[in-house]
Amino acid sequence: MINFLEEVEQQFHFTYPQTYKQLCIDGMLDWGEFGPNWKETYWEKFKANPPLLLFGYDIELIPLENIKEDTEEMKHEEDFWYLNPKFEFIPFAMSSGGDMYVFQLDKQVGEDVPIVFVSHEDTTATVLAKNLQDFIFRKMLEQVTEIFETDEITKEILANSLRTHSPYLTKEQVVVIENIYQREFQITEAFGETLRYLLTEEEWHQLIKQHIDFDRLGEEFEYSDVV
Repeated sequence: MINFLEEVEQQFHFTYPQTYKQLCIDGMLDWGEFGPNWKETYWEKFKANPPLLLFGYDIELIPLENIKEDTEEMKHEEDFWYLNPKFEFIPFAMSSGGDMYVFQLDKQVGEDVPIVFVSHEDTTATVLAKNLQDFIFRKMLEQVTEIFETDEITKEILANSLRTHSPYLTKEQVVVIENIYQREFQITEAFGETLRYLLTEEEWHQLIKQHIDFDRLGEEFEYSDVV
């Protein structure tokens, strides 16, 4: 699978963050082949050893073989994703609504490549983290702020997720997540459904500010205002 990443690097003349490459080498970017038999085929394996953010809120990894095509689309002027040439985005995941999570290469600082959320409904992008490590931390906390009953997330799955994701986080981040995951589920009603949570939205914002803040966090900008 690492061959797909190397092909993207060669075509677009950049180098992926080492954390992302290691995730690929470790099989953490493999969500299996989607289809009607996905759960029957992969569920037991993945709930015991969850790959990258499989249980994250509103995120789905782009299959590695599709990344090159999705990146190319951003360079075609007739495509609705068309990107101002002054920006360099490499997508790696999508939301359920079709928005993209991307590496923003033009704002790389040292080893840190910011993670940006790119909306398809308008031309706005939002900075979520200064690097992939902080993004993983952010999403692992976000996934326990609002859990629909149909999500099937259990304390066992959360513990397994922390175990498989810990190698890509700092020791401090692991401790923070571990402390949250050890809480008992709280119940609330919203959207006409019963929801569970371990972390309130207010607490989540506080933890993000405390642990992964940087000067561009939350920054919004227009990504296709070609000049």
